[in-house]
Amino acid sequence: MEDNRNPVIFLMRMCTWSLRMRRRLSHEQSSLAPSEETIRRIRDELEAEFDDKISCLEAQLHQMRARMASGYFAHGPVNTPRSVPSSRGQV
Repeated sequence: MEDNRNPVIFLMRMCTWSLRMRRRLSHEQSSLAPSEETIRRIRDELEAEFDDKISCLEAQLHQMRARMASGYFAHGPVNTPRSVPSSRGQV
């Protein structure tokens, strides 16, 4: 019974159990097709979630481009540490 003490094995078993329960519930409800309202709501939620993530990534990209344009990153060979910001007077 050593497996019960291992958190990884425990979590794997819980995930497997959860997946089985979801499949069972899904199978029981399969005779009922989701309404158009449900489909629309889920689609809207997914769009909102991905729009937020895309906006965040675009902001990060903009920041990286601004840093590169200001010379914040070193233009040296690959695998060299980046330069210290020029405001400190060190390069």
